[in-house]
This record gives sequence, structure tokens and C-alpha cells, in this order.
Amino acid sequence: MVERISLLSSNVTYRISILLASLGFFIANMLSAAHASHMVLPCFVWSGCEKVTNGASAVLFGVPIAFLGATLYCVLILTLIAKCDPSLQENRRFGLFCLVLCCAGALVSLVLQFYSLVGLRTLCVWCLASALILCVLAGSN
Repeated sequence: MVERISLLSSNVTYRISILLASLGFFIANMLSAAHASHMVLPCFVWSGCEKVTNGASAVLFGVPIAFLGATLYCVLILTLIAKCDPSLQENRRFGLFCLVLCCAGALVSLVLQFYSLVGLRTLCVWCLASALILCVLAGSN
């Protein structure tokens, strides 16, 4: 009985993580679309979203950072979905892979937020939301 409750609670945790990662995927796609089309996203609190998303620092090795974020969230969602399979829940590699992805994404996001604040002297609400989601996902793994 205890094993069944543990299995159910881990499935709930994975499903919440999938929802958060899906929200992050949506945000990263919005940032990607803004970068690709040079459109201005509504920046609800600050007015720095355009400066952050369309600036020279929004590209890493020729690839927009938002595209890399969308790819990260996509891989994370697929890994979390696979982890919901009871036969894979005992496989520690999936858990370790999720943890590494989340921690790496959170670290990169925090560095980018620091650069945005110190280097660009502005913040992007969309980017902050993505960084927050990755930090929560890293903490929950």
C-alpha cells in the first residue's frame, strides 16, 4: 500500500513538472517568435523585453538563446513523460538526466538574468518567468 501511495505521489509530481515545463516551452516559443520576427512582446512590469530579446546578447554561436530554451523544455517534457511510465521510474538515469537538465538550464537562466540586470540594465518578465520555472523544476527534482 505504501509503495502504491509513493508511486501515485511521484506521478503527481511528474505531472506538475510536465505542466511547468509546458508553460516554460510556451514562454520560450513566445521569446523565439519575438526574436525571429523582431516583434515586441508585451512587457507587463518593465519595458526591457525588446532590448533583451532582440539585443546582440540574445544569440549564442548564431543560435537565438530562446530557441535553445525551447529545445531544453521540449527534451525535458519528453523525459518527464517517459519518467511517468512505471517501468522506468526505478531507472535512476532518467531522474539524473532531468536533474542535470533543470540545473544547467536554471544556472544559465540565472547568469542571463544577472547579465540582463547588470549589463543591459533592464529585465524581461518573460525571461524571468522562464528562469523561475527552471529553478522550481531544478528544486523539485
